Amino acid sequence: MMNPMRIPLSLAVIAALTCAAPAAAQEAGAQSPPCRLADEPEPRDAAVYGQVAVLSDSIGMELKEAARAAGIDAPSGIVLVEVRNRATGEARAWSYRSNLPDQLATQVVARRAALLARMPDPETTLFVRLDPLPGIDESVRRCMPAVRNVEALRNGVYRIIRGIGPVPGGSPTRMSPQVRMLVTRDGEVAYAYLARRSARPDVDREVLELVRRLRFDPALSGTVRVDTWVVQPLVFEVREQPRRP
Repeated sequence: MMNPMRIPLSLAVIAALTCAAPAAAQEAGAQSPPCRLADEPEPRDAAVYGQVAVLSDSIGMELKEAARAAGIDAPSGIVLVEVRNRATGEARAWSYRSNLPDQLATQVVARRAALLARMPDPETTLFVRLDPLPGIDESVRRCMPAVRNVEALRNGVYRIIRGIGPVPGGSPTRMSPQVRMLVTRDGEVAYAYLARRSARPDVDREVLELVRRLRFDPALSGTVRVDTWVVQPLVFEVREQPRRP
């Protein structure tokens, strides 16, 4: 008779530390790769990146003009533009800690359908920061944000593992969803999505809920806090355990 599910605590800890590894390496003084600021998409050829940057800048300028026309003298915060259909330019926009109303952002994006139809990817999320960053010191960067609430991360991973359920036949179940998230210069997760899914939609939902609750010491460029994209894989491996006599 097999116990329905007995999950070794060590597996939960290993998975949690997998998430926190960049922060731990950073604290130990490990050298980080060059930072990518938040408006830079996933690595791709220079021509495509240039196209995305031009599109983002163009929409950003129009958002600022629309805000000033509406009486907002100093537009601030983040506006995210999610392109749902490149062929038609169908998109939605929403603000994150911004003084720009979502309705105003949506109107601007709707007027730019032809521009969005030229996006290089069928589905893309553009990042537009309305307030300027202070001067950036390109010579000194700390790329990877550090997780502040590591205990909440560890507990969340353990909860996900417990919910995976028993494995038929005793073979291990291994899942490795990958999350891409926008960590703001305030250390909050403004946006997160699954760059790679697991085989379980319920696990994917739990993973997204977990990372959206994380808080970070933000990435730095010199001494300046910056927004940055973080790509984080999570690995879950659970097997059915025999009942102890």
